[in-house]
Amino acid sequence: MGSVIAAFTADPTSGRRRLAVVPAVLAALALLPAGAGQGAAAATPPGTVTTYDLAPGYINPAGIVTGPDGNLWFTELGIPAIGKITTSGQITSYPVPSPPGHGPNVIAVGADGDLWYTNRVAAFYTGNEGYIGRITTSGQPTVVTRVDDPEGITAGPRRSIWFTTTGPCNGSVGRISAAGKVTYFRGHGIDQPHGITAGPHGSIWFVNYANSTIGRITRHGRITEFARPGISEPQNITQGPHGAMWFTSFGNNMIGRITYRGHVTLYSNPGISRPIGISPGPDGAIWFTNSTSDTVGRMTASGQMTLYTDPTISDPSIITPGPDGNMWFTNNTGPSVSRITSAST
Repeated sequence: MGSVIAAFTADPTSGRRRLAVVPAVLAALALLPAGAGQGAAAATPPGTVTTYDLAPGYINPAGIVTGPDGNLWFTELGIPAIGKITTSGQITSYPVPSPPGHGPNVIAVGADGDLWYTNRVAAFYTGNEGYIGRITTSGQPTVVTRVDDPEGITAGPRRSIWFTTTGPCNGSVGRISAAGKVTYFRGHGIDQPHGITAGPHGSIWFVNYANSTIGRITRHGRITEFARPGISEPQNITQGPHGAMWFTSFGNNMIGRITYRGHVTLYSNPGISRPIGISPGPDGAIWFTNSTSDTVGRMTASGQMTLYTDPTISDPSIITPGPDGNMWFTNNTGPSVSRITSAST
């Protein structure tokens, strides 16, 4: 069972403190915008962690998503393969084609009912050869189009697929139409984009890791860049309650919220450490992973945060809501897939 770490609000200009893991369940303290005072306490939600180890030789699980078949699908960057896990923990792995030193990274569900994924260079290798692929729920993979270093991927309006690339020249945002036409959008502030997701009003949102900005693009390719103080090396982005977008600010250990018009609120906490994955939960809260503190965070729309730890959490990466009403995430150096029980707000 996962333990709860006390969550304290900290001014981002102050020195960092390291939290000690405590075995008892502590009340979560209200998290306010960076620099603000401490709020009132809130009841601690449950956070039981169950971890499923991958078979020997299977390494670097990264992306994860709930498939249309009611199972969780995840990528195995170091194999390369796409894995499927049932809510009871039964794992099946499907090899996918890949250049040497490359593997699948992020995965999303397409309007066609297939799982779409980015296949890129793995750690410690060089080269830009990659591709966008898809795999059926029966495990049949297909290479859709060759792409240089693809990163994030998401389903968009009109049965389109959108993705980000980081190479070779500052990266781009790409779109695959329902008819299979590939279009790239470059410039306009795009600089090493990573996470990408669908937003309100048919928009697509993405994060620029290199220049620490948030981008929004219409289906016609019109790009709006939001450069705001305090955003640092954002990794991933998701749509939360009330149409706002939430993102992980990896470089300065914060969680960010941005409205459609670009108003940004940043939340700090000494327990946040290199956050990567972020996703809305079935409980109406925002869930995220902290890669270097081996914790999973939960934050309500009002800013109340709780951090969970467990001995089996190891370099958690992407997190997603499961078909069972809980949250599921990958442990990159586990290597394993974990489930953490959700809660009502």
